[in-house]
Amino acid sequence: MKTGITGGIGSGKSYVCKQLALRGIEVYDCDAAAKRLMRTAPELRRQLTELIGPEAYSPQESQKPLQSQKPQKPQQSQKPQKPQLPHTPQPTGWVLNKAVVARFLLASEENARAIDAIVHPAVFRDFQASGLEWMESAILFESGANQLVDRVVVVTAPEEVRVQRVMARDGISREKALEWIGRQWPQQKVRQMADFEIVNDGQTDIEPQLDALLGQESQLTIPENPGNPENLENLENLENLENLENPENLENLENLENLENLENLENPENPKK
Repeated sequence: MKTGITGGIGSGKSYVCKQLALRGIEVYDCDAAAKRLMRTAPELRRQLTELIGPEAYSPQESQKPLQSQKPQKPQQSQKPQKPQLPHTPQPTGWVLNKAVVARFLLASEENARAIDAIVHPAVFRDFQASGLEWMESAILFESGANQLVDRVVVVTAPEEVRVQRVMARDGISREKALEWIGRQWPQQKVRQMADFEIVNDGQTDIEPQLDALLGQESQLTIPENPGNPENLENLENLENLENLENPENLENLENLENLENLENLENPENPKK
């Protein structure tokens, strides 16, 4: 079962992911992956250069260290040596000009959507190729990454706690922290769309919540063959179905409203935004 973890800035979702790592669960970091791919993926570099312009990247040049040598006295038997030409740096890669990209992105909503349309699909493909079952993204629903997972976990915290965390972490004013929080989806909206909530308010113990989350994971295994009664032992309210293939019997069953789409839950096509 693939799981997506989300939460607004300052909610503490990264801390939750670290606690999962201590339990042996590796979580794919969408934000870190986006930055890595923008630096290293040739196709992404080509697309961003076409969108923003050649100034989006600068060639990275190799630097040959200067070696200090002691002057040697010329010997009569030696032939005069040709003077060495200065080393000319050769490009070995490309460096993303973050300031240029940021300026383009913040110029308009249209620019931001254009960059997202390039970066998000690349991150989706990279996640699928990673073979990992867990992912973390602050914009899981906004980007459409929720279509890649079977359930969504939202990490929440009171707004004042989030403000104080952001101020301390980034050294910014209260007004700036509130501005950043206001740019994201409201926490209540994401909570209503998620399947599981972890409260990270600095007072509520995280560990029992993770125990419950991981216990839920073991109970919600999707059967390979929904028509086989032997595979339905862990599904609630299915003990008395006489005809599993009759869609009229599935109307009021939790977690089976979209049974016909179970095979397509991991399809990243048609991402939102």
